Amino acid sequence: MTEQTEVKKDTLREVVIQYLKQHPAIKQSPLKGVFPETIPQGFKQPAAAAVSRTFTDRKRSKLGLTGITESRVSITVAARRKLDAARGSDAIETALVGFFRGDMGGLTIKSIALDDQDDFYDDEVDSYLIASVYNIWHENEKE
Repeated sequence: MTEQTEVKKDTLREVVIQYLKQHPAIKQSPLKGVFPETIPQGFKQPAAAAVSRTFTDRKRSKLGLTGITESRVSITVAARRKLDAARGSDAIETALVGFFRGDMGGLTIKSIALDDQDDFYDDEVDSYLIASVYNIWHENEKE
């Protein structure tokens, strides 16, 4: 039962990760890994990204669920060099915002937009980080 719940919960995140790993813009960027939730400690860069879903809102009308969900997905790119972080983040934006709508790994995407972005240097991990939040509107995931 727990395994089934985990799969349902992570469907959007996993679809986004698989889509990014296959996208030409990512393959041509400094990104050498796209991971769920966190970048593994000791991962050799030039750059890597962590993907997590931070918000889910299943839309309702007076008649009940509409079948549409708004999700926020946070993607953080980490790199030793600021230029590699920027190029990795730009490649992700190109891949996601350029997607527009349609099937992404079995999930029907209605819209993707970049909502917020912060860049900073983190002394603790000795890396430049670019944290981006994407709003993704999609059909409800299958139960």
